[in-house]
Amino acid sequence: MPSARPPGDAANQPRAEAASSVLGHLFSRFVRALDDWRERDRLRGELDLLERTGQLDDVLGEVGLTRAQIPDLMAARPGTAERLARMMAQAGVDQATLRAAGGAVDAAWRCQRCQHTEECETWLADRHAAGELPDFCPNKSTFEEIPAKWP
Repeated sequence: MPSARPPGDAANQPRAEAASSVLGHLFSRFVRALDDWRERDRLRGELDLLERTGQLDDVLGEVGLTRAQIPDLMAARPGTAERLARMMAQAGVDQATLRAAGGAVDAAWRCQRCQHTEECETWLADRHAAGELPDFCPNKSTFEEIPAKWP
């Protein structure tokens, strides 16, 4: 004999599923925030080590940065390099070509300052046609121009 459901139980199921979805999303954001904090802490440690060993200015110079840009670097969301590399692969632009075109540092800064991080991660997780880029990407025009200028 099937058990009888309490009245209104079926009506509560969508609410319970929605609450579960919200909790799952919040948990994911919490884990990501914790990972971001850990990544910033690692970067801070690496910068401190470079400072103590007298190598900070040389390393910053090699990557086209100055000490004045360190606060912006620390404020940027970790994972930028990975998202940038994935978006470049999607666009068919390799790092060497972007560097040769003189756009690597600018592309990295635009990506770090982008306010569409979560949207970008979701977009990159989906499958798209080769060369297709999202309109929200601050590097879209750069990535579309590079192959034409640097075949």
